[in-house]
Amino acid sequence: MTSADAINVITTRPNNRATNLVEAINNLSTGRLTISAHHAPLMAIIEFYDQAFFDRLEQESAQAKGNSAAYDGVIFISGNAVDWAQSSLAANLWQRILACPLFAIGEQTASVLQKEINLTLTHPERLENKQRVTHPQQMNSEGLLNLPELSDVKGQRWLIIKGKDGRDKLKTGLQAGGATVHELSVYQRQLPDSNSQERIVELQRMKPIWLISSIQALNNLSQILNHQVQDCRIIISSDRIAEQAAELGFCIIAQAQDASDKQLVQSLKEYISN
Repeated sequence: MTSADAINVITTRPNNRATNLVEAINNLSTGRLTISAHHAPLMAIIEFYDQAFFDRLEQESAQAKGNSAAYDGVIFISGNAVDWAQSSLAANLWQRILACPLFAIGEQTASVLQKEINLTLTHPERLENKQRVTHPQQMNSEGLLNLPELSDVKGQRWLIIKGKDGRDKLKTGLQAGGATVHELSVYQRQLPDSNSQERIVELQRMKPIWLISSIQALNNLSQILNHQVQDCRIIISSDRIAEQAAELGFCIIAQAQDASDKQLVQSLKEYISN
């Protein structure tokens, strides 16, 4: 680690996901060392209307003459998946989805989803059943597929709520187990706007530490910096991101155990203590 008295750290989560992380990073400052957290999202998140999903839903509803939104399990890939599904889906469909067995990719997504359950499912039977969200300790698709609840899915119907594109590991894993899998994309990721990109370039001139928790964020940072990333110091949160970062030429200084705020801060803390 540098011996400088001040370290700048850039959190790169979307706009509505960074408040607690920024606060935790700033709290790492000591009498001899100032840690300054800056927030610079590396992805813009916008709504996506999944015409194929709703066409299928309408067709199934007509054939079944009833509720076709009954799934043996519904998986939310991110907090953004929760937010955009809640804001874009019809209230009756959203409630029916929340009444299904619910799973989340990680602890933070589970927390966002649990809040929505508590706000939305107010019927006595739901309160009595204490609807809860299940998430794996290993916060990725592989961890989800290893959950006991997903060990025998033959003949079941599953729904994955996600962003447009992305990995298909969950879908193919469930299908391999004999499940019918539907996907609902409720948002899509884009490069930040030109003003945000200019700010990201300026921040890199400070030689900061970037906290990276997704491959798309990593790729966007490389593109914004015109692929001049040899001096770009990053802390990453998975082996997959590490492989991509090494291929692109980033300077990896640490790897967190997962993408949670707690583990990213812990990894940063250990790095600056050395």
